[in-house]
Amino acid sequence: MCLNYDTPAFYINDSEVVSNISIETGQWYHIVGTYDGSDLKIYVNGYPAGEESVTDEYGVKTPAFIGSDGGYSFDGLIDDVHVYNYALDRLMIWSLGGFETTSVFTVKNSLSEDVVTIDDEGNLFLTGYLTEYGTPIATANDEFIIMYQNYKMSVTDCSTGNMTIAGCLTEDYDDFNTLLQAGYQEFVIINENEEVVALFDHWGNLFLSGYVFEEGN
Repeated sequence: MCLNYDTPAFYINDSEVVSNISIETGQWYHIVGTYDGSDLKIYVNGYPAGEESVTDEYGVKTPAFIGSDGGYSFDGLIDDVHVYNYALDRLMIWSLGGFETTSVFTVKNSLSEDVVTIDDEGNLFLTGYLTEYGTPIATANDEFIIMYQNYKMSVTDCSTGNMTIAGCLTEDYDDFNTLLQAGYQEFVIINENEEVVALFDHWGNLFLSGYVFEEGN
């Protein structure tokens, strides 16, 4: 793990993933690199910041450097270093960072437990999984359903926290005005600053200004 000018990077031998998020001097950052045998990933302050497909480095012995690429060293402070023998997922990384956001939308089950939460940055937290291009079907499990006319765009099984959407998921989206002007919105969530952070369109596509964090993944 090292810094490439003002950009974090994570290396395994000759394979690397470089962050698309730059950092500034005078601030602390939470930076994580993971490798699960197929994908090399880097996260900055809890958010996915880069991913590269790498399949030939699993189980390979290699020198480990933190704050250096083996040559140049990071000129700054490093604190609270953790090394794991497995790849952390998004939710684990978010939880370790202790990031605090404000909930603007929740779905609860019959026990009043949160199974779906969307925060003020447009992050979607699920106690289950998200399935894209599915056929949302309602049963008797305390579902939360989003519909357009007679068409189910999304169904959340509140007993498991699994969400099925008819369309696709788009994360890190920042052009909500285009969707609103076109009149495609069907279900919109805004934060306290009246900024759109999540939107379902007529076809069951879900647009988030943040990312999905699945407890089941």
